[in-house]
Amino acid sequence: VMNLINSFNLLSSVSTEVARTASMLAPASSRNLKGTASNRNLRSDIIRRGNVACNFNLTDAYLADKSNTEIYTYEAGDACSFGVTTISYLTSPVTHNIMNGVNSNTFELQTCYHLAVMTTDDEDGTTLCFENANIKTSSTQYRDGSASFVIAGGEIALNSNDVREWANIAVNGKDTVEAPGFYYMEEGYAAGDVIFVSAFEAEANYTNFRGKYVDLCESIEDFGATSAPTPSTVFEDSDDAVGKGNLACGFNANVNDAEVHTYEAGEACPFAITTVSYMTSPLSEQVTSGFNSNTYELTASYHLAAMRDNDGTAYCIDNASLKAGSTQYRDGSATFSGVGGEHVLTSDSTIGDWTSINVNGGDSVNGFYYMEDGIIEGEVIFKTPFETIANFTKIEGTFIELCQAIENAVPTAAPTPSSGFEKNICKV
Repeated sequence: VMNLINSFNLLSSVSTEVARTASMLAPASSRNLKGTASNRNLRSDIIRRGNVACNFNLTDAYLADKSNTEIYTYEAGDACSFGVTTISYLTSPVTHNIMNGVNSNTFELQTCYHLAVMTTDDEDGTTLCFENANIKTSSTQYRDGSASFVIAGGEIALNSNDVREWANIAVNGKDTVEAPGFYYMEEGYAAGDVIFVSAFEAEANYTNFRGKYVDLCESIEDFGATSAPTPSTVFEDSDDAVGKGNLACGFNANVNDAEVHTYEAGEACPFAITTVSYMTSPLSEQVTSGFNSNTYELTASYHLAAMRDNDGTAYCIDNASLKAGSTQYRDGSATFSGVGGEHVLTSDSTIGDWTSINVNGGDSVNGFYYMEDGIIEGEVIFKTPFETIANFTKIEGTFIELCQAIENAVPTAAPTPSSGFEKNICKV
């Protein structure tokens, strides 16, 4: 998937006409295996090997549809010191979006997939497995002819010329990445400029690497044969979480208009949780343009199910609401505010002595909350052109501590996950 999307990403910067046809090209997949009869058989064997090794449990009918999978083979030295083959099993259609502006045009691609990574021609070797991987890329072409790109998620192969002295690097807590190298981006992004070698050829000039990357070459060398770990969750996929939350809370909500968010253990609560928001009224958006600032406001009403992943225990809030706003000023600064909704609030660099806190009668916060009434306010800090953080200046009101509320809730018996593969396991 990385190779398919990256090729379209760069080509779209060269020609807007290519971008317009990308949606037709994308489902066909980009493969570097030739179309001979023997290689078609080899392709089928590789796809089945990855499916079995990773316990993806994809059906024969799914595997037989070539538009569902992409194989890419790297020769020794291209990504790792040894040959590597990746198999991507699409779990959601490749979607695209084109945004035309006054000074620029932006083309976006996004998809979700299962990923198997294995040593080429090693029948019994290591297979690395990533369930529910996702990737989102965008490329922007500017009026002056220059272009830039951002890649978030997915696998990325770096050659020795991709990492230069001008690159801004913050990966796995370090300021370096190995090149040549082959990585899977669990979190973060890679960004840079598009260099036009010719009218029909473009190269990526990376300027930023940030986030949590898995070193695929090192992982294959260090570990034996692997299979996908048994998920420590009762939720088979997002649709399953939506259905179980609706049932556990008795909302009788419209399951086709719901948003799912997952938090790993330690991100919001000591245990992993999944929240499902069932919209009870359409999102209301408003943009107010002034002489010195522009303000964007969003209002939503919804039912909320906050559930512990390992057993499905749910804490339910009827008729929740959220009103959020952000304002960008002419001088480049920005502020935000929020009333209602759920928030992860921890005592880190975004909350400090400068923050006015009055929550439930106390002067501190550290956890995952739903705001019954009150307000949060702060400033938007631009770490890089692609990354911002929220610097809280005010946190006040009556908040429900969701982690404690889930622990105090009566455990709910979540239904046994259904077998089989859900085509739209990731929503994009």
